[in-house]
Amino acid sequence: MWFCYLCHLYTSTKVAKPKMNKALIIIPAYNEEASIGNVIGQIKNALPQFDVLVVNDGSLDSTSEAAKSSGAMVLDLPCNLGIGNSIQTGLLFAARRGYNFVVRLDADGQHRPEDVKSLIKPILSGEADMAVGSRFLSSEGGFKSTFTRRVGIKFFSVLTSLIIRKRVTDPTSGFQAMNIKTVGLFAKEYPPDYPEIEALVLADKAGIVIKEVPVKMLARKGGQSSINFVKSMYYVLEVFTSLIVSIFRKL
Repeated sequence: MWFCYLCHLYTSTKVAKPKMNKALIIIPAYNEEASIGNVIGQIKNALPQFDVLVVNDGSLDSTSEAAKSSGAMVLDLPCNLGIGNSIQTGLLFAARRGYNFVVRLDADGQHRPEDVKSLIKPILSGEADMAVGSRFLSSEGGFKSTFTRRVGIKFFSVLTSLIIRKRVTDPTSGFQAMNIKTVGLFAKEYPPDYPEIEALVLADKAGIVIKEVPVKMLARKGGQSSINFVKSMYYVLEVFTSLIVSIFRKL
């Protein structure tokens, strides 16, 4: 059923000629009722010109209701399909509605809406097709993840940099801005699980110009991270395998 829905949504629409004032923030969310309302409120205060779309990934709590009551548009997926499918759904929506550029940020409050203006500058100036917020380029400090996670990020930073032949400091960042070219690419094809790193490789192979921008990372505002030790080990193995396969894969 879900596959048919995605096919219908994509094949029944074309990317419309964008209007320069059409901007969308996509927030994938799973069981984030504790933070989603506050995140949406901050976005609306800091970025009133942006539309906000929450893709509710089959949450078992009141994420959907909290998002709707906070004034966001909401797409409710029929079950938990994973972060990659949630993001792709939002990008299909953006393509269908003709948004000129898209920002993706997380539902847990770790990304600051006030950093969006810096994030989208390379997109608006034509300097890049895709901008990625990097906590490691910021001079402001901010929240630090666990030592194990930082080691994993460093490992994938080196590996991703080697693959795309461009320095990448924060390959796991989910704070991103995209122009129409990037939205069109990812609306057609997007990695389903732990997608950020593989998506960078996919974008680079498609000729997408990527630029990192300094941002400050905050501590999670509510709920719990879905990544535990076991999932972290699975993450490393899956992403490493996906990256190796992506090197030899044709678009």
